[in-house]
This record gives sequence, C-alpha cells and structure tokens, in this order.
Amino acid sequence: MFINEQIELSLKLNIGALINKVNVSIIAYADDLSLIQCDTHFQLMLDEWSNYRSNYLSPFNFLNSNDSQCLLMREFLMIHNASVYCNEINFLFFHKYNQIDLKCLKFPTNQQIEITFKFQFYAERKLILDNSLYLDFKSIHNDYYVYFSNIKGLDSNLNIFKQKVFILAFYFSSFKIYTKSYPMKECKNQNFTLFKNITSLYFTNTVKYYKNTCPYIFKDAVMDYLLFYGIANVFIFKNHLSFLEINEDLNAKIERVSVLTFKSSLDESFFSYELFRKTEMFIFSGVLNKIDPFSISFLSKFTLNLHNLDNFVENNQFLFDTLNSISNKTFFFYFNSNFYYTDEKFCLYKSLRSYERIKYSLDVPIVCTCTFIWIVGDLKGSEQCPQKFSKCNFQEFIKRCNVSNYKYIEKPVSNFYTMLESGIIENFTIFFISPFICFIGTITNLLNWYIIRKIKLEFKEQLYILMDINTKVCLAYFFINIFHMINFCFLPNGDYCLNISKHLIVQYIEIIFYDVLCSILKTLSNVLIVLIAITRLNILKYGSNYKLLKGKIKWFILSVAFILCILNLEKMFNSYVNKYYFPFIEFDYLGYPIKNSFKSWEYLSEPLNIQQTINHNPNVYLLTFFAINYLINTLLIYSLTCIADGMLLLRFRQDLNSVLTMYITSNRANLNDKKIQKFENSRLKTTYFVFFNLFILLIIRSFELGFNTYAVYLKILRTECMIHVKYCSVYIEIGNLFYLLSCSYTIVMYYFLNKNFAETLNNYFSKLRKKIKAQGKN
Repeated sequence: MFINEQIELSLKLNIGALINKVNVSIIAYADDLSLIQCDTHFQLMLDEWSNYRSNYLSPFNFLNSNDSQCLLMREFLMIHNASVYCNEINFLFFHKYNQIDLKCLKFPTNQQIEITFKFQFYAERKLILDNSLYLDFKSIHNDYYVYFSNIKGLDSNLNIFKQKVFILAFYFSSFKIYTKSYPMKECKNQNFTLFKNITSLYFTNTVKYYKNTCPYIFKDAVMDYLLFYGIANVFIFKNHLSFLEINEDLNAKIERVSVLTFKSSLDESFFSYELFRKTEMFIFSGVLNKIDPFSISFLSKFTLNLHNLDNFVENNQFLFDTLNSISNKTFFFYFNSNFYYTDEKFCLYKSLRSYERIKYSLDVPIVCTCTFIWIVGDLKGSEQCPQKFSKCNFQEFIKRCNVSNYKYIEKPVSNFYTMLESGIIENFTIFFISPFICFIGTITNLLNWYIIRKIKLEFKEQLYILMDINTKVCLAYFFINIFHMINFCFLPNGDYCLNISKHLIVQYIEIIFYDVLCSILKTLSNVLIVLIAITRLNILKYGSNYKLLKGKIKWFILSVAFILCILNLEKMFNSYVNKYYFPFIEFDYLGYPIKNSFKSWEYLSEPLNIQQTINHNPNVYLLTFFAINYLINTLLIYSLTCIADGMLLLRFRQDLNSVLTMYITSNRANLNDKKIQKFENSRLKTTYFVFFNLFILLIIRSFELGFNTYAVYLKILRTECMIHVKYCSVYIEIGNLFYLLSCSYTIVMYYFLNKNFAETLNNYFSKLRKKIKAQGKN
C-alpha cells in the first residue's frame, strides 16, 4: 500500500431513509482496503483533525451511579472521545458477556452536534457471541456501530440486534457457527436471526474463515454492504471461505459484496447462488489468481481493484471468453484507476475490445496511455486523453502483438502484498528454527559454564573470568529468547496468536526484557568477545598471567561498556504497547507490541488510525538514536571483532612458525625429514582448525550484520517501515537468529583456542561414556 494510491470515496451505501442521515467516509486504497472512519461530516472532521487528541472520558459520566451493579462495569469500560463527532464506548478484557448491561449507560442529550457512537467489545479470552450479551440501543437516537474482537464464534440462536445497526464488524475472530457451545454440524433451514437489522457487515482481515459455512445464517438478510477480507492462500497462511450448496431461496438481498484476497482462487463453493443472486456489485481487491466463470454467470457487475491486475487478466482469458459466450446479458467490469496501464502492456489487454457482452470501465487514469484509451474505448478515451488519443496507432500496436507472440512477464514490484508474503515466510522460519537454536545454545552454554567453573578452580587467569561472564550473559539471552518465542507470532496483526500476546503487561514485559534487556546483554556479550580475543592475543605475546582489565584500562573499558549499553535504551523509546484491538488499517503488518515505529510520544499516546499510521512523519531524534546505536553497537563492534580475530590468527601462525624453528634447532641431531614433516603437518592442522572456526564465526556474524544493515536501510531510506513497522522488525529477528548461532558456537571456539578447556571437556565426556557403559552393564 502506498500513500499515492490513497483515494477518498464517499460510500453512501444507497440505504433509503438512512442515506440522508449518514455519510460514511471510507478511505480506500488501490487494494480496496476500506478504512472506516467514524464520522458524519467528513470534511468538517478533517478541519478538526489538528485538534484530535486522545481524550478519554470518565466512565462515571456515562454510568448510572444509582445502581451498584452498574458501577462494577467501570472496571472494563473506557470511553474515548475520538472526535467531536464520535465517541468510542469500549468494553475491554471482560470475562463474560453478562457483565455488560447497556441499560447502565446514560448518553448525553440535547447536544448541538450529532454524535455517532462506536460500541467496541474485546473479551479477555475468546468467547462465543450469544444472547447473554444484552444490547439495548433504544436510548440512542444517533447512528451507532458495533465492533467485536476476540470472538470464538457465533451462536446459531443469536438474536441481540433488536434495533438497526449501521455497521457490525468483527476483528481477531472466527466466522464459525456454534449450537449450545459446540460447532454446528447440520446446516438446516431454521429461523436464523444472527444478522437481523444489520445494514453493513464487515469480516475484517483478522477473521478466520471456514469451509462449508452454512448459508442459512444469512436467511432474510437485507444488507447494503457485506465485506469478506483476509481470504488468503499464502504458504501456511490458508484462510478459505466456502458455503454449502443449498436448493432453497434464502430471500437474502445484499447489494454489494467486497472481497479482499491474497493469492486465492474463487469458485462456485464461494459464490453461493442462493446467497448472492440479488447482489448488484462484487468488488475484488488485493491479489486474486483466478475466478471460475461458471460460478459468477448469474452476476453482472464487478470491480477489479487488484494489485495484480495484469497477471489476473492474463490468467483469466478463459473467464472473459466464457462470460462472453454463455449468456445473453451484458457484464460490466470496472478496472482499478490507480493502476499504470502502460503501452508495454497493450498486448495483454488487446482482446478486451473483442468481447460483445463484456463492457470495461475506467475512471480518470493516472497517466494517459494508448492502452488506457483502448480499454475504455475511443469515445471516452478521446474525452479524457484528447492529446494522447490523436497519437495512438492501434493497428500498429496490434501488428506488433501478432509478430512478437507476446507473453506477459510479471515484474517484481515491492508492495504491501509482496512484503506480507515474504514476512510470513520469514517469520515462520524464525518461529520454528529459533527454539531449536535456543535449545542447542542453552545446552552448549551450560556445558561451557560447567567446564569453565572446573578450570577456574585450578587456574586463576583473567581469560577464564571473561569466558565465564560471557557464558552467563549468553545463557540469560537464550532464556529470554525462549520465553519471547511463546509470545512470537508470524502472521499479520497478531492474527491466530495467543490472546496473552495482546495483554498490556505482556507487551510491557516484551519491551523491557526482550527489546531492552536482550539488547544490553547482546552488547555486553559482543564487548566480552572482543576482550576475550584481545586477551588471547596478548597471552600469546606476554604469557598466561597477562591481565587486560587492570588499573585505568579496566575503568575505561567498563565506562565504554556502560555507554554502549545505554545506547540500547533507544529500543524502549522506539517500541510501545499496542492498545488498539480494532485497527482501522485492517490489513496492516503491525505487532503486539509495535516496535521500531520512530514516532513521537504524542503519537504513541494515541490509538492507531489511518491518519497517524500513514501520514505521521517519523521522529528524527529517535531515528538518529537508532542509527547511532546501529553504527556503534553493531557495525563498530563487528569491525573490532573481525580485527581482533584476524590479528589473533596472524599471531597464532607466527608463534607456530617460531615453535617449529625452535623445535628443529633444539632437536637437530635426532630429527629426520619424516619427523619434521609430521610436526609441520600437525602445525598446519592446528592452523587450519583455528582458521576454519574463526571463518565460520565470521560468516555467522556477517549474516547478522547483513540483515541488521538491510533493516536499517529499509527504515531510513525506504518508506515501508514507516507504514508496516513489523516488516522491518522481521529482518532484525533474522539477524538475531545468527547471533544466537554465534553464541551457540562459542563452545567450539573455546575448544580449539584453549588447551585447558579442550582437555577438561574431553575428560568430562570420557567419564560420561564410562558411566553410561557401567550403567548399561548393570
């Protein structure tokens, strides 16, 4: 999704008497991402936008203070004055629906401005929406919306909407029907009242769909708008919706249906004839692969608001050919205006004019091209693009297509959907590989700790103190990462994740322990690795009694380490808890908590919404803080580690050459060519092992640096991370995987670079093998 793709639509919904009462503004993207703003006069709301702030009203002003039971509702009631035209009545983290009684609410009267109310319900755990929730809107004379989040499913006997509801929306929920707390097994024609009195019904991108959904739940439904978002078929992200086939008239009238898909194909299992037979318009958004032509032959109007329109047109020639031949009626296809119909794509759209019963329509194009004029026809093309029209030689275009045997090749373009797909795959990889690495790393570092403790009892060298501290730091890092993976989610918006991940205390723990403390531990470990390498280097030169940390040098190093750790506090300022469980940006790629947002504290105090998330400029100070932390704690320390390891290898090689020379000089009388060659081979073997292990560690650290650098590039030079912040956090998580690998690999480095460690470890395994054999004999 890009800002220049944003267009404003006035969605009046053609709802008879209601059309004069409400003008709902929907900000739509080229992928038809509807962002419902709660307002009755959109232009006036824009004028007031500078005054928009997070005004939370006291629940006591809305509660009946004469009833003690009503006062108990203040525990989970939060009133948010979203604007001068809209109040959000939030019921958050309640345990069961009978804790809520709307009769306890009192609403302001005799107001000069007509206020719209949004009732938002988010339970502490997933609940089945049933009749235990009592909704009474009789005292409300204005329009109101009802949003539910964290719904396990819908009870088949649901009948709570006694009055007309303008919008009913579901977030982080499952579109599944239950009967007496069990999934409904039989699809029968019974008196369903689930969606009675609903004008617009929205199933957003965070809703889980199911196959073979019973269409009877829509019996006698009269709606202006039905929205199914989040239908997907990407990697393991499978979210399919289909309806059972029935042979009875549902008497349902749904004027418009909007479908947002991600790489899905739709067939007759989705296009239920009895459900959609009276639908006037189908709107397809996102990335759609194919549509079965026979399943939509009873429909007539379609809007293709697709990101992959070129690819869709090429893959669906059979769709257009079939629709043109199987029916006597005319089909209308409305194409996405925010799309570049370049002349290079003319051959792809060449056949569109040959269809007699299919009409194509486009609004004002971004750029006038011959391809656009060809699609809309000469009359409309000459009106909208008169100068370009006179220059278009369509016969020449057609001749080129016939000669070149044109085949469309999709060019890789970075957009929200490509980001989403790669993000899902990368997060999935992290989700399954990270626990394995953490397990291996915990075992190896526990073994390091045990071996180093035994060595320290005999040797008092400072090198082992540094190795011991680094091992403990790595262990703490592994333990925190293990708990972090419990809260980790690889799907957008925290969809299908544990409920606990959205709790505020869990988000604060994630920020303090994983973001901040883990960053500090990582810095300490990197500093210790550099100190260990320098100590090894100087031990080769000055002997085993060399101490790096002494006198003024000790305090200087400690001061530098402290400053480096302080730099990691930027993680705290660039992360904040996500308190909004009803996101306007329904297909965003955010997280719980939101990290690396680079927004001001004024922004952080607000719930998410379209204006703030997209149009809010980044905080230069936080971005600078992040860049400095990266340059010092990542790039500089990486460079120092490489230099120290390189010098260690050179020094090690020089010392081995000196040892060989001394050995030959002192044992010249007893040596022959065979013995010299044997000693030389041993020296080369030792050098090879040291070089090989340092090289592996260098590769691991380079991968970590590479992914972190790419994340920095995306954050500073690209706009993706300003809109979809979790997308860039993915690359930091991948970099963290390689850091975990480097921490796991320390046991190998200690083994090949420290003789005492190698001997103690060999003795440990030797005793362990003997013990196992002895137990086997018994």
